[in-house]
Order: sequence, then C-alpha cells, then structure tokens
Amino acid sequence: MSENSKKIFITTKTTEIFIIRRGRGKGIQIFCSQCDCEVEMLTLDQAVSLSAQNTRELINRIDSGAVHSIETGSGHLMVCRHSLAFFEQKQTRS
Repeated sequence: MSENSKKIFITTKTTEIFIIRRGRGKGIQIFCSQCDCEVEMLTLDQAVSLSAQNTRELINRIDSGAVHSIETGSGHLMVCRHSLAFFEQKQTRS
C-alpha cells in the first residue's frame, strides 16, 4: 500500500423484530425465515420432550442447521416445530 492510501471501515447494525402470536389452543406462532412461513415455535424443553432426544443432541442439530431456531432478546431459544418434525421424519426413514 502506498503512503497516500487510506483504510475505510464500514460498520452496520441490524435488528430483527419477531412477532409472536399466541392463539387459543395453539402454541406460539412465529415466522421462521428458514421455512419461509409462520410456524409454531417450541421452548427448548418442549422440543426435547417432543423429539425424545436429549438436550445436547437437539442443540447439536440446531447448530448444524438441521433444526431451525431463533433466540429471543431475553436469551430464550425457540425451536421451529415444522423443522423438528421434518428432521424426525428423515431419521425414521433412514
């Protein structure tokens, strides 16, 4: 680089807004950007109970992207029921 060149750093800030709807008899409905539709989101405990996997296995599936999730502003992990069911179907076929 020459002595006259300059470095420019550009910093951006992004925010996401989650709209949570709770209907009668239904769980929490949130838009899942990976499924591209509004789906029922489960707490981590609910997802572990439904999937019959232990917490560590489920978190590994979430980290790998096989199961979709979001983290709320307060730090709670919400798991996409649609992707959890899809993953379970793939596992039973194998």
